[in-house]
Formats: sequence, structure tokens, C-alpha cells
Amino acid sequence: MSTLEVIQILGAVGEFVGAIAVVVTLIFLSRQIRDSARSAQAAAVEAGRTRRISSFEAIRDSPYLPVIQAKLANGTPLDDVERIRLTNHHASLWGLLYAEWIQRDIGTIGEYAPRPEVALAQVMGSPTAMIWWNEAGRDLYPDRFVSYIDEKFEQLDREAESARIEAAGFVRERSSDDA
Repeated sequence: MSTLEVIQILGAVGEFVGAIAVVVTLIFLSRQIRDSARSAQAAAVEAGRTRRISSFEAIRDSPYLPVIQAKLANGTPLDDVERIRLTNHHASLWGLLYAEWIQRDIGTIGEYAPRPEVALAQVMGSPTAMIWWNEAGRDLYPDRFVSYIDEKFEQLDREAESARIEAAGFVRERSSDDA
């Protein structure tokens, strides 16, 4: 066997080993990408969950919001500070809704996304939140989000109030104790 033949055989073996190394590397990288995607999705789900919990806790612990809600329910006018607090509250609610819409839209939370009907029912059921949306929100958010909200308005306008509440998951079944 000549030196040239040995070199050709070694070259063929090298190509074969190189091909196997490429396949092994691709398998490794595909697993890394899958694991990375899962980690990113888990982080997105946790961030959304944390954001929602934070929002609920802020509402729950606010010494101002219950007073404002009671005044609104009684038809009592709000003072300037209360109107500002209510405006900021609505901006926060719409911001939360927008953040969740983005995550659903780009697919970072997939099947773990919160149901949009609950958050939509919360803002759409509030006349003052709707005033904020029409006076400020429509101009703040991108056209695609505004179109999404408009579609939801049209859909909800076609449904009865009880159907809206039920679709949002707020209706519990009546027990014999409720009768």
C-alpha cells in the first residue's frame, strides 16, 4: 500500500468521523435549543404570574381604591386626587392586559397563558376603565392591540351580561344553601 493510498484511507476515515461529529453536535444543539425554549417559556409564565399577583395585591392592599369604588357605586363625585388615582389604576389594568396579550401573541407562554376573558371582563365591565381606554388607551397602544380590543368589544356587545360574566368564569354553581 502506497503512502497516497494510506492518506486517502485516513482522509475517508476523517470525513466519516467528521460527519458523525456533526450529527452528534446537531443533536446536542437541538436539545440545548429545546431546553432553552422551555426555560424561556417558564420564565415568561412566571413573569406574567408575578405581574398579575402584584397587580392583585396592589388592588387588594390599596387604602384608596375601596373608597373610590364605594364613591363610584354611590354616585358620589371623586375629588381631583381620587380621579388621578383611578386613572392610574386603569392605566395599570390596561397595561397588564396588554402585557398578557403580547405574551400570547408571540407565543412565549403558549398553553399556560391566562384566559383573556377574565382580564377583559374586568376592564370592559368598568365604565371608568372604558372611559380611560377611549380617552387615552386607544392612542397609547399599537393598532393591532386596539383592533383586538375592538373585536372583543363587538363580540361582548353581542352577548348578554350574564353570558359575559359566565364566560369570564365568575359564575359559581348554586348549592342548596344558596336558595
